[in-house]
Amino acid sequence: MNFKKQIFSFKVFYLLKNKKQFNDLKEIDSISKTELNIINFNKRKAIVNYAYKNIPFYKEFYDNNGFNPDDLKHEKDWSKVPLITKATLKENTKRLINPKIPSSKMRASTTGGSTGVPLKVYFDKNVPLELYGWRTLNWWGIKPWENQAYVFRNVRKGIGKVINTVKWWPTKRTLLDCSSMDKKDMDDFISEINKIKPAFIQGYVGGVYDLAKYIHENNIAIHQPKAIWVTAAPLTESTRNFIEKSLKAPVFDQYGCSEVFWLAAECQNKNGLHVLSDVRHLEFVDEDNAITEKGDLGDVTITDLENKAFPIIRYKNGDKGKYLNYSCTCGLPYPIIDKIKGRTTDNVFTPSGITINGEYLTTIFDGNPDIVDSFQIIQKSDYSIIINCVLPKTTDDNTLEFEKIKKDLQLKTKNEVNIQFYFLDKLVQDRGKLKFVISELNKT
Repeated sequence: MNFKKQIFSFKVFYLLKNKKQFNDLKEIDSISKTELNIINFNKRKAIVNYAYKNIPFYKEFYDNNGFNPDDLKHEKDWSKVPLITKATLKENTKRLINPKIPSSKMRASTTGGSTGVPLKVYFDKNVPLELYGWRTLNWWGIKPWENQAYVFRNVRKGIGKVINTVKWWPTKRTLLDCSSMDKKDMDDFISEINKIKPAFIQGYVGGVYDLAKYIHENNIAIHQPKAIWVTAAPLTESTRNFIEKSLKAPVFDQYGCSEVFWLAAECQNKNGLHVLSDVRHLEFVDEDNAITEKGDLGDVTITDLENKAFPIIRYKNGDKGKYLNYSCTCGLPYPIIDKIKGRTTDNVFTPSGITINGEYLTTIFDGNPDIVDSFQIIQKSDYSIIINCVLPKTTDDNTLEFEKIKKDLQLKTKNEVNIQFYFLDKLVQDRGKLKFVISELNKT
């Protein structure tokens, strides 16, 4: 055992007493799908019963909707559990907090309000969320004590940075604040990466893309990590390809949200995202709130199987996605979902009411992903659509492929709206997060 692993194991596994939890999580990787399904359903029943008995909101909510946890006996009964929404969380935040858990044992998380509904939720500190990430790192051949680099916003500075450094020593971490970064910030970050040689770079899709673009355009030599781990926005194949070429490392997509971290992640095969169904339950529902069949797009609906401080059960978070019809050959038992296609707000509309959904919009360049490095769609208040593209230096912006994509969009919108491509040096971001669709429509 090397020195870094010894120190890490002593601090994290011995002092924090979570070695067994980590080993238990890793053991799930090798159980059968049937065993995993049993664990998942038993945990769903347990969290529903716990919430009904201990959380003021759920007792009233379930009673008012004619549901009792005793009704939950078989998988087919799951659809009887009433769904909750962002509005539910926002209107009942205080009543969703577990009165039996001291506030000192909770930590808060807030969303950025990208759907117009900013939220605050709480997590049980006794639930070791970091372990879920370490298990996924293991899929990519990375150990949790290896050096790391992060591209996020609101990174620690001053005394907070010092405390973080001491906390994780001897593992070395370097962080780039992508909410406001300039040339010096990126140069310093790259220099630190070349010094500590991190095993992976993790960050928001938009922030990592901007870093990759800066490195690519300036032909900067940078240490090659084992993996690039991105999250917080739809990952198009164009953006994945560009980051992989620029940073010379595989890009892995991971899905989570501020309300429930660690929902799904890609394995090395990158054939879809494995749902961490021993700790989360993920389903998709149609417009009538019926659970969709595999392969059918629906609204993401989440149940956190571990958080008793602020239970989130059958929660529609505003994203769209679907389960895939095939299994991955990697051997992991977890079911797989397609890449999240964007939020329910990532749609564009025509004056007559035609909806072009985000699932299609994220794939418009999939037939030829190398002609753009990244793209973003803006719908103006007059319904016109602008597609902003950042191009590789080798791409001609007069290529026939752009005209073909435009014609396809015109067909889908029945020529009701004007569609134009613009070619820019960078895209609009919200403090390092890339918003895929920006709508200026005044729709209620």
